Amino acid sequence: MDGWWQDAKLALRTLRRRPVWAFSIVAVLSIGLAGNAAMFAAFDAWVIRPLDLESPQELVDLRSVQPRLGGDGEALSAPDWWDVVRRQSLFRSAAAYSRATFNLDDEVEVSRAEGARIEWSLLPTLGIHPVLGRPFEERDDLPGRPAPVALIGDRLWRERYGADPAVLGRVIRIDGVAHQIVGVMPPDFEFPEWAQVWTPLGLDADASARDRRWLPVVARLEPGVSLAAARAELEQIGDELAAEHPLTNTGWTLSARPLREVWVPDVIEVAITASLGSAVLVLLVICANVGSLFLADLEPRSRELALRVALGAGRVRTLRPFLLQSILLAAVGGAAGCVLGAVWLNGMLGRVPVDPPYLFAMRLDARTLAFTAASALLAGLACAAVPLTRRRSESPASALRSSGAGAPGSARLRALLVAGELALTTALLIGALLMTRSFLEQRTEDPGYRRIGVVTAELSLAGPDHEDAQQRVRFVERLLDGVGKAAGVRSAGLATLRPADGCLRERFEVEGAPAERGEGVGACVVGVAGDYLETLGVPPVAGRLLTAAEWREGGDGVVISSGLAERLWPDGAAVGRRLRRVGASTPGDDGFGWRRVVGVVGDVSAPRDMVVDAANPGVQLYLPYAEHAGRRLAVVIGTGVPGNGVVGNAAPPGEIADVLRAAVRRAGASVPLGEVISLERSVANAQWVSRFFSEQLVLYAAAALTIAVFGLYGLISDSVTRSRFELAMRLALGARRHQVLALVARRGAWMVGGGIATGVVLGLAMSRMGGAMFGGASLTDLPIYVLVVAVLALAAALATWLPARRAARLDPARLLRSE
Repeated sequence: MDGWWQDAKLALRTLRRRPVWAFSIVAVLSIGLAGNAAMFAAFDAWVIRPLDLESPQELVDLRSVQPRLGGDGEALSAPDWWDVVRRQSLFRSAAAYSRATFNLDDEVEVSRAEGARIEWSLLPTLGIHPVLGRPFEERDDLPGRPAPVALIGDRLWRERYGADPAVLGRVIRIDGVAHQIVGVMPPDFEFPEWAQVWTPLGLDADASARDRRWLPVVARLEPGVSLAAARAELEQIGDELAAEHPLTNTGWTLSARPLREVWVPDVIEVAITASLGSAVLVLLVICANVGSLFLADLEPRSRELALRVALGAGRVRTLRPFLLQSILLAAVGGAAGCVLGAVWLNGMLGRVPVDPPYLFAMRLDARTLAFTAASALLAGLACAAVPLTRRRSESPASALRSSGAGAPGSARLRALLVAGELALTTALLIGALLMTRSFLEQRTEDPGYRRIGVVTAELSLAGPDHEDAQQRVRFVERLLDGVGKAAGVRSAGLATLRPADGCLRERFEVEGAPAERGEGVGACVVGVAGDYLETLGVPPVAGRLLTAAEWREGGDGVVISSGLAERLWPDGAAVGRRLRRVGASTPGDDGFGWRRVVGVVGDVSAPRDMVVDAANPGVQLYLPYAEHAGRRLAVVIGTGVPGNGVVGNAAPPGEIADVLRAAVRRAGASVPLGEVISLERSVANAQWVSRFFSEQLVLYAAAALTIAVFGLYGLISDSVTRSRFELAMRLALGARRHQVLALVARRGAWMVGGGIATGVVLGLAMSRMGGAMFGGASLTDLPIYVLVVAVLALAAALATWLPARRAARLDPARLLRSE
C-alpha cells in the first residue's frame, strides 16, 4: 500500500510540473464525459428507467386492432370497454380515462389546465393515492352522473393556491361547472402526460356508439398472468363482440401492449440510443487522442524506464505511476464532466419546444453520476492501456539500444490511434449529415397549406353557456366577426382541428358501393367556419368551398381533399357524389349520414417527424361547423399582405393575441386562450424530435472532427520534430524543399486514407442499423458521403501541411551544428 501511495504522490508531482499538459487532457476528457452524462440521462429516462408507478411491469394498455390492416390500433369504444369489464378474468383492475383541457375559474383568474376525466378505479390501478385529501370513490363516478368533485396536481396547488392545505373543500369552476376540490396529488404524478386537474368520467356506455373508438384504457394484470395470456383472452372477447355486433366490430379485435411501449415510440428509443452511441464514439476518439499523448510522453523516457527495469525494478512498479496519473486525470475530468453534463442537459432541454411527459423527466441522478464515474475510470484505463501495454512488451535491451526518440513500433501505434479517430469521426459525420438532411427535407416539404403569415390559437367552449350546438355556432359567429374587423387581420377562420394535429379517423363509404363490414376509407373529419381554408391557402381543385350560410346554418354539403376523392371515386369526378360514415344507417346519424360533395381541395399533411408514413398521407373531410360544432376550437388568422407566394408585413403573434382576447370578450364569454403562436412555429414544434437529435449528432460529429484533426496535427508535428535530423540531412544532401514537404505529407496520407475508408464502411453500417431515423435521405446518399470525405480530407491536409511546411523550412546547417 505504501508503494501505491508513493506512486500516487509521484504522479501528482509530475502533473503539477506540467499544468498545461494536464489541463489539456482534463479539458478534452471532461467534454467527452459531459456529453456521455447528458445523453445517458436521456437514455436512462426514456429507455432504461421503468415507469414511476407501482409494479409498472403489470400495467398494460388495451387496444382495438384490425389484424388485417396492421398498425398500432385505436382506443376502445365505451360499449366495447363495458363488455370487456364484464367478461375478462385476468386483470386485477382496469380503468378508462379521457384527456381534456379544462377552463378553470375560481373568481381569481380564468386559465386553461391540462387534465383528464378518469374512472374512479384509475388511481388504484396505477397504485397512486393523493397526498392530501381523498381519491375518487365509486359513488363519485356513476354512469352519466359524475359528481362535481375534482383532484388537483401538486404544481397547480403550489402555484395557484400557495400550497395551502385549506384548499380542500374549495369550490372551483371547471368548464363552467362548480366542482369541490377533494384531494391533491403527489408532486411526481401528472398522468396521463401533463395533467393538473382530474374529474370523474361518469362513463355511460349506452350513450356512445360502438364504433366510436375514443377511450384509452389501462389495466393491471393479475399476479402471475403473462401478457400473452391476457392477449389471448382479449382476442377471444374481441371475436365474440365481432360475432355479436357485425355492423361495427367485423374485422376488429382486442389486444394489449405494455404501458411503457405506448409512451415511448420505437423511434425515440432508436434516436436516443444513436445519440448515446455518438457520445460514446466521441469519448473513444478522445481516449485515442489522449492515449496518443501518453504514448508520446513515455517515448522520451523509454531508456530511463528500461534502465530501471534492468536494475531490478518490476515492470508493473515502473509503469504504475503513469497508470495512476491517467486515472487521476480521468477522475478530475469526470468531476468536471458531471458539472458540464448538467449544463449540457439543461441546454438540451432548453432546445426542446415541448415538455416531455412527466414520467420521462431527464435529470442527473445517482445512476447517471455512477455511469459517468464508471466512464471516467474506463476512460482513464483506456487512455493508459495502449502506451503501457506497448512499454511492457518492449524488451529493456531494445529500449536501451534506442536513441530515446521512440521506436518505430510506437510511431506506428500512434498512427493507428489517429487513423481510428478519423474512422470514428467519418462515421459520425455521415450519420449526422444523413439525419440533418432528412430533417431539412421534412422542413421544406409542402404540407398543403400556408405556414408563414398565419397565427393560430386554441380555445375550448365548455360549460352550460355552450352546452347547445347552436350556442357554440352563435359564439363562433361573433368571434370571427370581431377578429375579422381588427386592423392587421387579412382573413380569419376556425376549425375543430389544427392542420398540424393528428386526428381520430372516420371511415366512409360511397353511395351505390357500400363498404364491407369493418372496411371503408379513413379520413380526418374537420368542422370549419369562416375563411378557414382560404386563410391556410389550401388550393381548390374542383367545385366550390363551403359558404357562410352553410357553416352557420348547416346543410348536407361537404368539401373533401383530393386524396379522399381519389380513394372513394378513383374512376370519376367527386363533385356532386354522395358519401356517408360506415355504419350510419339514417341521414343525419351522428352528423355523418349521406353528404354531398360540393368541392375538392388539396390534401393537408401533418408534419412528419423522423419516420415517414408515405403510404398514409393526410386526407380530410370538411363539414360545416353547424353540422360538426365541436367544443375544441382552433382559430387561424392570416396577417400581412399576400403577394408572389409569400406574406409580408405580418403582425406578430403578441398583437394577434390581444385581438383574439378582445374578440372573445365581445363575443360574450370568459374563455381562456391557449398559446397564440405562428403556424410556422407550431409545425416546427411538432418536428422537434428530428431537429433535436440532428443537432446533437452534428454537435458530437463536430467535436470528434476537431479532436481528430488536432490529433493528426500533433502526430505529424511530433514526427517532424523527432525526424528533424533525418530531414536536415536530406536537405543538406541536395533534396528540394518541395520533396521534403511531399515526404512528410506521404507519411500522413496512409493514416488519413485508411481512417476515412474505414469510417465510410462504419458509417454505412451505422446508417443501416438506424435506418428508421433517416426519413427521406438515402442510406447511400452519394453527395453526403462525398462531402464527408472531402471535408475530412481537407481538414487532414491542413493538419498535415502545417508541420510539413515547417519541416521544409528547416535550416540544415544550423540543425546539423546543434546535433
